[in-house]
Amino acid sequence: MLNENPVNMFYDPVLDREMVKYGYIVLPFLDENDITSFKSLYKKWHPKSPDEFYKSYFDTRIEYKEEVEKSIISIFEQKMATIFKNYDAFGGLFVVKPPTDKGHLPPHQDWSFVNEKEKWSINMWCPLDDVNDTNGNLTILKGSHQFTETIRGSGTPDIYREHQELIEKNMTSIPMKAGEAIFFFHGLIHGSKQNRTDKSRVCLGLTLTPKDSGLLYHYLDKSTNQLEQFKTTPDFYIDYAANRIEKPKIKGSQHNFEFKGLTQDELLLKIKLANQPENHTAGSMNNSSNWIQKIINRLLK
Repeated sequence: MLNENPVNMFYDPVLDREMVKYGYIVLPFLDENDITSFKSLYKKWHPKSPDEFYKSYFDTRIEYKEEVEKSIISIFEQKMATIFKNYDAFGGLFVVKPPTDKGHLPPHQDWSFVNEKEKWSINMWCPLDDVNDTNGNLTILKGSHQFTETIRGSGTPDIYREHQELIEKNMTSIPMKAGEAIFFFHGLIHGSKQNRTDKSRVCLGLTLTPKDSGLLYHYLDKSTNQLEQFKTTPDFYIDYAANRIEKPKIKGSQHNFEFKGLTQDELLLKIKLANQPENHTAGSMNNSSNWIQKIINRLLK
C-alpha cells in the first residue's frame, strides 16, 4: 500500500476505510433546487455550450471563475459539514462534455496537490443530469490510487500511457443520478466515454485537501528535464489553470523524483488484487447500509 493512513476527513470511519481501499465513494448530495440554481448559473455564462471538452478554470474570465467557485463552495460546504471534517475546499468549477465525436477522455490521474505518501486530496464530481454510458459518465480503475507512487503536474509524464488499452478494459463504469456526487482521490485513474446524446453533459467539480496541509504544484521543465515543486495557495490555481503550460511565476525548488511505471504483469496483478471481493460479515454490511442512510437523512433535513 502506498498510503494506508485513514483519510480522517469523514466523521464516519466506514467512509474512510472505503476511500482508502477503493479510492472513491458516491453519495447523494444536491436537491432539485440546488440543481436548478446551478443550471441557471451555467446558462448565464454559457448561452451556448462549448464545442469541446471544457473546464471553467481554463477560461480567462476571472470574474466568471470566481462567481462559479464561490457558488459551488457555498452550497457544498453547508452539505459537507455533516459528512467531512478537517478539510479545506477550493477549485469549484463547471466540467462540460459536449456531444462530439472527440469526447472520449482517456484514463488519467489528476494533478497532485499534497505529498501523497503522507496525505490524501480528493476530487468531487457532481452531474446536473443523470449520467450513464451514453452521455459520458465517469469510469474508474478501482484501487489505482494505491498502485505506485506518482507526481502529476504540468509536463510530467503519464506513467500509465503504454497500458491505456489494458486499463480501459478493466475500468468500472459509474452511472449516477443528477445531484449525486462522487468523491475520489486525485491519484485514482479515471476517464469518461464519449457523449453520444444531443445535449452537453454539465457537472460540478471541487477539490478537497486536508486542513492546514499546504498545497503543492509540480512542473517539469522540458529544457532541463528538472522537476520543480511550488508551494501554492488556492488563489494560485484560479489564475494559473488558464496558463497551465507556462512555468509558474512564483519561486519553486528542485524536486528529485523518479517517474517509474509498472510492467504489464505488475499492473495486472494489482488490478486483480484491487478487485478481489471482501469477506463481509453481516455486521459490516449493516454498518455500510447504516452510514448511507444516515447521510441521506442529514441531507434531507
